[in-house]
Parts: sequence; structure tokens; C-alpha cells
Amino acid sequence: MVFGQVINILAQELDYDTKEMEIESAILMENRKIQFYYPKEKSDAMVAFYVLDGNWNHDLVKGTIGHWVKWDLMPKAVVVSIDNMGKRTRDLTPTKDDERFPGSGGANLFLQFIAEELQPKIEAEFENVQYKVIVGHSFGGLFSLFTLKKQPDLFDGYIAISPSIWWKDKYMYGDFNTSESDKNLFVHITAGTDDRGNTQASKDFVAWLKKEGISNSMELHSNIVDGEDHFSNVPISLHSALKLLFPKQKWNSEVISGYNTGGFTEMKKGVDKLKQDYGVRFLFPLDTLLSKALTLHQEGKSNEATVLLDWVQTQQESNYQPSYYSGYIFKSLKDNHRAMESYRNALRIGGMPDRMKTVIEREINQLQSSVKKAANFSTQQVETSIAFEPNETIAYVSRHVGKWGSRENPPSKIYKYRSKNDVWKLEGLTSFSLEHTQDSDSDIFISYDGREAFFVSTRTYDGKEDANPDIWKSTFQAGIWSKPEPVREVNSLGYEASPVTDAIGNLYFSSIRDGGKGLGDFYVAKRNPDGSYSTPELLKGEVNGTSGEWNLMVSPKADWILFESSGREGALSGYGDLYFSKKEDKGWSKPEHVRELNTTGSDLNIRYLPNSKRLFFISSEQLENIDADVYQVDFEVIEPYINKMKKK
Repeated sequence: MVFGQVINILAQELDYDTKEMEIESAILMENRKIQFYYPKEKSDAMVAFYVLDGNWNHDLVKGTIGHWVKWDLMPKAVVVSIDNMGKRTRDLTPTKDDERFPGSGGANLFLQFIAEELQPKIEAEFENVQYKVIVGHSFGGLFSLFTLKKQPDLFDGYIAISPSIWWKDKYMYGDFNTSESDKNLFVHITAGTDDRGNTQASKDFVAWLKKEGISNSMELHSNIVDGEDHFSNVPISLHSALKLLFPKQKWNSEVISGYNTGGFTEMKKGVDKLKQDYGVRFLFPLDTLLSKALTLHQEGKSNEATVLLDWVQTQQESNYQPSYYSGYIFKSLKDNHRAMESYRNALRIGGMPDRMKTVIEREINQLQSSVKKAANFSTQQVETSIAFEPNETIAYVSRHVGKWGSRENPPSKIYKYRSKNDVWKLEGLTSFSLEHTQDSDSDIFISYDGREAFFVSTRTYDGKEDANPDIWKSTFQAGIWSKPEPVREVNSLGYEASPVTDAIGNLYFSSIRDGGKGLGDFYVAKRNPDGSYSTPELLKGEVNGTSGEWNLMVSPKADWILFESSGREGALSGYGDLYFSKKEDKGWSKPEHVRELNTTGSDLNIRYLPNSKRLFFISSEQLENIDADVYQVDFEVIEPYINKMKKK
């Protein structure tokens, strides 16, 4: 990631629309044309800009606001522009001056129209408007200040550009009601140096507001813009008003200053104070804090950076960027587990441009690229399990022809492979799969000491007639595998699967039987001194649920397990994902989704090779795919889960 890329991802997709409507005004006894510019989707809080002389100023305000919103310089806003209908002299002037301006003096009636007819319609249609600003130029600027004088609480902000304050009899110098307002009113008055009589009039009026103490009840800003005239002053003053309404650079500076002087805690206090002081005007300093997190990371303070990003994500729940940045930092630290979690969380949040979605998906694919197909063991048939002897030179693979997940496949059998000079060669069926060719043998496991082989088979025994799989065991004696025998102590009338052991020989397996919780549960049968097994018990804790638990792998010390489960919340696949659980005092912990290994297909039957620190497992693109193959990955993908377990 480069800083140019950081800046580029901050632009919002601007999904705004425009429309026109006419309001039938009983107060003005005429129809008034209104133009709107508004976001298509509702926002939690919006600012409304009421623009006078809309037929002249709507396009300018719409374009400026759109630019500011797009680049995250202000909150979402709606623009409400009132067409002057050629009656601006009547509507925008406070008193009659028929000698100079025939038909003037209708501001009181126009103000009543805005307060009693226009605003209620706007607030009904845009119910999330929480801050209102009136924008006027020339006579419109005069009317903005007239409204401030007469009904200061009607708006929260007043922008008066080159206002005609010189109006007859110095009307604007009369009594103001702003001291009675509970609001901290924003007032912005400007004129150009070449603005005719408006230049001095604006200076004098601002000085009077300050002298009389009227400005004490407002946030007053004023400026005489060098080199601008009555009309060129409009776009510049609109821009400067927005910079004062939404002083993002000031906020950013204060937030970073707080962090640099008082750390994370002081920064949070500063953000809370800005929220309190500015209300809906405040824009959370997302880009600044994202950049701060990157700086912390580059300074070797990566943990501090990710703590900051976690907090930022809580403040900006619908924004994907904090999670994306976290993913970048974790990836650079080679913490692929948390990098994957962060990138996937960014995708879940969504809202990013298509190009950023492509970038994030590419990052995830790169993290998953450490998973490789084990071509030596994968065929055009369907592989269902794999196991290795401790020296890792002999492997066993169960497979069948047909389709993955079909109930009509021919029997599954177990095949033996031998490695020579790192080349694996198929030797044929194992001795314990040669007989009973009409039965299925699968879920092969070799004990950690290499002396026992466990598998499940549909072969019958002791007069048993059902075809449900049971657990069988063969012992390595005098260089050969013994004739398999059923493990009678653990088998039931139900369905047994995925037998494995820990280093001391305790037998773990999955089963559908009476007393279970779901569509397959994990049991353990402790090994007795004479080699027999105790009565199986359900694994305690949270590992067994109402979904199906299958295809178990237990660590040598039995302190963590990997297994397949389907139907859990957050799963990528409806067919089966791999999960991690650790041993705790009260049983097994709540399973964690192993995002680095899971696909939208079926992932199962994972095996751990302690000597070479590798994992092998079976994966299929979908449940009834034509194929399922063996894959391998370095053990380091699981280490973050184990390290987290050790820290706790």
C-alpha cells in the first residue's frame, strides 16, 4: 500500500438525485417552484441548505455541496432552492421603498411562507434533517439577515453574501432577538473589495453587531474578499462558508494533537468534545485517524495502530476502511489469521467502490494461496480422507469413484502410498481394505505412535445387519497390519465417523446416537490400561451444537482440536467448514471459524503432521461436485489460534 492509494479510497460514491416541485402557497397566494438536490438513501443526520434565488444559484450550490460530500468534507445534505419567480424585490426586502424599488417590502410574508408552508413540507420529506442553513446573495443576503433578526431559531446557520445591508433607513440596525435563542447560531457575512456600497456596509454592520454585543450569542464570521466584485464573490464566499461550517482541518489538527500529547485516551476525549461542540456539523476524522494508524505501524507501534483502528471501526460501523487498514497491517506482520478476518469483515461491511472490492478479494486470495493441492494424492476420483505414519514416508488415502456427496457411489477403499526421494507412489489397496470389497472403508487415521490404524467401515459383525459405519482398528505387528477388528466398546446402533486418538491413546470420534445434541456429535472414550476403552462421553463445553460436527482431528496433547461442522453462523459454506476449539477448565471452547482454509465448498478431514509441521485436508468446490481432493498447508496458519489460546 502507498499513501496515494490511501487517499484515493476516501471518495464516496455520490448517489444523489434532483427533482422539482411546485408548492401552492395560501400565504403568497401563488405557486412557488422549488428545486431539490438530495441523497437517494436516507442518512442518519443531514444538513439542509435553503437557497434563495434558486433559479440563479441552485446549480452553483448543488455542484459545490456535491463536491464536498463526495470527498467526505461535510455530512450528507439536501439542497432546497426557491425560485424567485421574478419577484425577488417584493419577497426579499423588509420594508417598502417604492421610490427606488417599486413593489418592495414583502419579506415578512415570504418569511411566513418559508416557516409555515415550505419548511414543514421539507421536514416531512427529509425527516433526518438536523441542521438548517439559509443562503442568500445581495437581496437574498439581506433576507438571510432579516430572518436572523426576526426569527433566529428558524435556521441554525445564516450565510449572507454581499448582503444589501444599506437598505432604507438602516433597517437592519434595529432590535435583534438572537439573545433569546438556545442555538449557537452560525453567521457568515462577506463582501468583495469591489462590491460597490456593500463593502463598507458589511464592515459597518459587523462592527455594530460586535459593539452592541449581539455577536456574543452567535458564531460570527465575516470577510471582505480581496479583488472580488458583487458576483465573483458568490462562489468564493460559499466555499469559505462551508470551510467555516465544517472546519475539518481544524478538527483533524485538534484530534492528532490530543493523541500526540495524551495518547489514545486523550484523543477520544477530544473527539467527544468536538461532537458536543459542533453536533451534526462534526465530521468524524476518519482519514486522519487512518493515516495516524499507518504512521504508528511504520514507527513499530503496530499493536497501538490496530487498537486505534478497532476503535475507529466502532465509531464508523458502516465504513469498510478501518477493517481494510487493519488487514493491511496484520498482513505486513505476517499474521495471516487476523489479516484474513479483517479483510473479510471489510467485505461484509461493503459500501466500497468496485475497484476496492477487487483489491480486497485479491488480498484474501493471496493469503489463501499458501494452501496447495497435494497433487500426488489427488486423482479424478473422490478423495475423502488422508493419514500418515509418523515417519511421513507412508500415507493412506480413502477414495471412491463417482461424485462427491452422492449416496449411490461405489464403495470407498483405503489406498497405500510410499515416498521415495520425495516422490509419492501408489502401492495399491491397504491390507485391511483388500477384503470386504463390497463394503466402504474411509476416515483413515494412524495413531501418533504409528502402532494403530483406525477407520470406519460399513462391514458387518456379530450378526449386525445395518449398513451404518462403525469404527474398526488394525494393529501394526511384526511389520504388518493385523486383521481389523471392530471397536465394540464405542460402536453403537447409530452412525460412527472420523476416529482419531491423542498421544496417550484416548479415542475421539463423531457419532449420531441417542443422547446427542445435533446431527453428529463428538465423543471421547478413554483408553484403559488393558487397551480397551471406557464408555464414550460427549465432549464437554461448546464444541457440540445443534449443527453437525464431523471429521475430528485432536492434537497430541489433546489441548486443541480441528474439525468440520455445517450450519454454524458465519460459515462460508452450507456444506461444511473447518473450525478450531481449545481445551478449557470447563470443557471445549466456542469454535472459531478457520477462515484461512475454508471455501464456499466442503472442507473436512484435516490431519496434523507434527514432524514436518504441515496440515492435510480434503476440500471440494461444492457438496455434489464431481471431485474432492487433498490439499496441504503449513501449520503456521493455525498458530495464531493456538497462540491466542496460550495468551488466555
